[in-house]
Amino acid sequence: MRIVLCFLATFITTLSFGQTTDEQQILAIETQITKLSQAGKFKDLAALFEKVCREDFMIINHTGQSADKSTFLAQVDRERTPDQYFETFQKEDKVQLFKNGDNVVAAVVIGKRTVRIKAEAQAGLVPFKDQVIKYYIKQGGSWKAVNQIRLELDADQPMNVIKADSGNNPKKK
Repeated sequence: MRIVLCFLATFITTLSFGQTTDEQQILAIETQITKLSQAGKFKDLAALFEKVCREDFMIINHTGQSADKSTFLAQVDRERTPDQYFETFQKEDKVQLFKNGDNVVAAVVIGKRTVRIKAEAQAGLVPFKDQVIKYYIKQGGSWKAVNQIRLELDADQPMNVIKADSGNNPKKK
């Protein structure tokens, strides 16, 4: 019931920002993922991923290792021990939609996270920043995740986006 209320609150909130229905649907999924992660409800998170990931879903993590859907779901379900929890969790998502004619058929979500995990066994905070790129397709009227790539960023550095035309592209020099 609580998940449904969170979903409805997110859906109603996003209506006021002029986003398309497709953007709202994808951001609602991403918001659910964030809320379940923050709350440490990893069994619920695994159930959500089971629902929104296609059977051929693949993930590549920050070390370059890949996992299929069943391996990924098992990792999510056992990811944290009871002595680990998020002290801070900030996330920002941007959605890019792709059309075939007038129909939206695919989307890419680029998310940036800044997280500090409290781990009692490690006697301190474990900070990290990462960027998650997730690919969705619209299938039977529902959004399904196809792939996810996670890139770990330096936790001590601010997250900056370098634009291709900013003069910071070494190949242009």
